[in-house]
Amino acid sequence: ALKKTFKKLDHEVNIQDFLCT
Repeated sequence: ALKKTFKKLDHEVNIQDFLCT
């Protein structure tokens, strides 16, 4: 569960990176 949450958080960070770029 923790790993899944971390992956979701990483995905959200990737989205922020995409929007910032």
